Amino acid sequence: MSKWLRKLLYTLGTLVVLTALALGVARTSWFQGALKSYVATKLENLTGGRVEIGRFHFSLVLFRATFRGLVVHGKHRPGESPLFSSPAVMAQISPVSPFRGKLVLRRLEWDEAEVHLYTRADGTTNLSDSLAPTRPGSPPTVLTDLSIQRLTLARTQVFWDGQPLPLGVTARDVAILVERRSPHRYSGSVASRETQITTRGRIFPSLAFVARFEVSNKHLSVSSLSLRTSGLQGEGSLNVDTFAPLEGRVSFRGEGAIPELAEQLGVRGINAGRLQWTTQARFRQGEFEAQGRVQARQILLATPSIALRNLDLSTDYVANRQRVELSNL
Repeated sequence: MSKWLRKLLYTLGTLVVLTALALGVARTSWFQGALKSYVATKLENLTGGRVEIGRFHFSLVLFRATFRGLVVHGKHRPGESPLFSSPAVMAQISPVSPFRGKLVLRRLEWDEAEVHLYTRADGTTNLSDSLAPTRPGSPPTVLTDLSIQRLTLARTQVFWDGQPLPLGVTARDVAILVERRSPHRYSGSVASRETQITTRGRIFPSLAFVARFEVSNKHLSVSSLSLRTSGLQGEGSLNVDTFAPLEGRVSFRGEGAIPELAEQLGVRGINAGRLQWTTQARFRQGEFEAQGRVQARQILLATPSIALRNLDLSTDYVANRQRVELSNL
């Protein structure tokens, strides 16, 4: 047997032994308990709230972490529910994570989760501050740099001051970056190549989006939002000036193909045309005021009783919950 072949067999044998030892250690209750404590500490540093994990299991073979009874507490008061809770959360880690310099998940799934958000009369919320260390004047601290190849949030309930919003989300190629600018101010970005949202039995068209945001415990700013779905695309911004009372501003500009939009709305007979619209709106305590302009070009309307070609329409509008006014038709 040649010298290089003996070295190769020795190396392979050593790798097999080390792998077997690693798999054996990974199955021990000591390792699982130590990893559970480590993960809980990392989540607490990220969220700033106390974290409870009922049961935890990590499979080294599958690179998969399973949580049973995951609870993240915010700054909730007596009688208020935790910020986040889910009976089952599963995260499958990609083996390329160590080489990418960030956490890459093949899959992240949870089921029957509840998210509770509270806004109070003094303007505070139940959101906690991150416990990750920071120093005055120091550069932004990266709290989360995460890629998720497939995200599934099934049968999720989001509660805002006790009001429920049933929500289901499936997404592919999600990227999340969160940085802390100061002890109470965060910024970052979130993007997805394909996201589908369901709520109250309604399924929205799949969309791709990119957003940049800045958030504190009293303010939210989405400085840029770009989205694309079913022949439609647009960009805009959102500012929540105060959470209690909920008050802010929205602006959006979009364009797209009228036939695809009509199909989503269940309108038949529009076979061609382009749509452009702009809107600016303010909202406060459930009320809103919006104004903007809508332009439709080269509309082709064909029904059994009517046929119209090259139809152009444009109008300005003002709207609130009680009325819609059109002008400059």
